[in-house]
Amino acid sequence: MMVIKKVKKNWLVLFVLPFGLLAPFVFSLAQTCPLSTTVSGTTVTFSGELTDTGGDSVNYVWFEYGKTSALSLKTAEQAWTQVGMYCITVSGLDSSTTYFYRAGARNTAGVSYGETKSFTTTTPQAGTDFSVSKTVRNLSQGTSFAESVAANPTDVIVVAITVRAGLNSVSNVTVTDNLPSGLNFQGDLRVDSVLRSGSITSGLFLGNLAAGQSSTITFLANVAQAQSFAFGETRLTNRAVVTAGSASFSDTAEIVVTRAQVAGAATTIPTGFTDNILLDSFLIPLVLALAGVWLFKSRILKFEEWVDVRKKQYREYKSDKTLKQKIAKIRTDEIIKKVV
Repeated sequence: MMVIKKVKKNWLVLFVLPFGLLAPFVFSLAQTCPLSTTVSGTTVTFSGELTDTGGDSVNYVWFEYGKTSALSLKTAEQAWTQVGMYCITVSGLDSSTTYFYRAGARNTAGVSYGETKSFTTTTPQAGTDFSVSKTVRNLSQGTSFAESVAANPTDVIVVAITVRAGLNSVSNVTVTDNLPSGLNFQGDLRVDSVLRSGSITSGLFLGNLAAGQSSTITFLANVAQAQSFAFGETRLTNRAVVTAGSASFSDTAEIVVTRAQVAGAATTIPTGFTDNILLDSFLIPLVLALAGVWLFKSRILKFEEWVDVRKKQYREYKSDKTLKQKIAKIRTDEIIKKVV
């Protein structure tokens, strides 16, 4: 899918391009558009999105394409009165050929183009003329559908798989989505917005698709808990496989999960003598205790002599205090006798 950004009012850009003859095309509304440009045999369905009208009531959208980056072909311009997706289908292209393309839009202020991309047509075989497109969006963070989205642990992801038949009908279509480890099926399985029973992980039977018909399967998946991922980024590649008879096509989307470091878990502040738990908690205290015992036993610190000195000082202090108390009592008694 190509996204056309806002054509700003202060732009004034004019382009003159040597376009060739227009190929047969069909213009579709957003409800019937695949989520990204799809190719089926010699038919391509371009998908684009107008994200801003630039203030004009009518914008004109189209696609330019060609076998070289000169983009010598162009679809007819279509009037578009609102933001949203649009798509144009072009058929009758050369088989097994690489084409380049880009989306275009204009309003009264000028012209805006999307990024130039490429696709390659195939040579369709009977019963194998179909294509598959897969996109995802982060429902928890409110992102739009894309081939790759960022996510955090426990985020809810919407997975979309679009199957489109080409010029021929396709029978017995089955869609299987092999969810990678770290992404778990949550439910809300729908086919063209209608709730469906069944299992997308073991294979969901769609039945038959008429020529040009498309069908979109969506479901919810949730990212696993943080402990399921290493710190930093983990890329989860989600593959959908579509089979019809003996034919099989697949497409992938990516969820980039980021597990952040816990705040405060890493620090350069020392937590001991060596920051080694064994040394700080056991060996160093043991050595210090043994050294203290040795010093005490060897009398190097003369602890007993110090204790004796302290005892003598205490006894002298007590004797002096007692003597002073007795002298004070005698003087008090003499004063009382004189008064009497």
